[in-house]
Amino acid sequence: MTVPHFSAVIPVFNSAATLEKVVDDVAVFFQSSGRSFEIILVNDGSRDGSWAIAEKLAKRLPFVTAIDLVRNFGQHPALFCGLRAARGDAVVMLDDDLQNPASEIEKLICKAAEGHDLVVGRYETKRHSFFRRLGSGMVQCLQERIFNKPRDFVLTNFRLAERAVVERALLLEGPKPYLPGLLLAASGSPANVLVQHRPSALPRSRYSFVKLLGLVGRLLFQYSTWPLRMMVLLGSGVALVSFVLGGIFLVRGLVHAAQVPGWTSIAVLLSFFCGFIILLLGILGEYLRYLVQRLNQPQPYFVRKIVRHDPV
Repeated sequence: MTVPHFSAVIPVFNSAATLEKVVDDVAVFFQSSGRSFEIILVNDGSRDGSWAIAEKLAKRLPFVTAIDLVRNFGQHPALFCGLRAARGDAVVMLDDDLQNPASEIEKLICKAAEGHDLVVGRYETKRHSFFRRLGSGMVQCLQERIFNKPRDFVLTNFRLAERAVVERALLLEGPKPYLPGLLLAASGSPANVLVQHRPSALPRSRYSFVKLLGLVGRLLFQYSTWPLRMMVLLGSGVALVSFVLGGIFLVRGLVHAAQVPGWTSIAVLLSFFCGFIILLLGILGEYLRYLVQRLNQPQPYFVRKIVRHDPV
């Protein structure tokens, strides 16, 4: 089987209205430029008939492979699955809602030709809601601290990665992989390029407020020890204050006669220190939870079915 030069990986979630158009646009782009390619569609637990369309496309078109996951695992595990199935020398990742025009792939390819092993599209005008942009800003701040992302570098869902970067990122598999950070960590020369960004053609958003909070928690506890280090510093400060207060109370007890009054102070101090200990135990519990998940579910997804073109 001939290895294509490019693989286009598209996670699919409730996109029956746009999926055929996305595949057609990507196919027309590569065919018009004379580049060999394949398209990997990963159905992430869609409930609107998206899998039936992906399966039909895979049976009809020789360059399409459709993968059906057993349930909804999330966008990043679905992409992880697609990267494992991709065979191209370079992998292009884009969304299924027509926000990323297929013609803009040319900009990614040209930027990679300058010597970059990871090229990420930077949107000229973002078409997300204010809430989504605010949440993305929070995530960007965490990316800078956890993955050493340069401040002027932007991570988006529209990107191209060379085969070597993909293979290194796949080695970092876990129960809930955060693919943008893993690709950045596996890259030696990342770069941004300005691309167009359309409004989504689908009436849905992958990231609600709860999901954004979950992503922030996953970045903090799965990929960094920053919360633990902060608690160590805070705990050291609390311990120092407690030692000082203990010394003051000891001196007062030796110099002055013991007095019964003081229950309010004791109650306040006990509540404060016990609350701090419970908070610290909660953070340790989060790290323990991720360790247990990694041991019990080392793979972030499970595949139900794979469909490829079967020539008659």
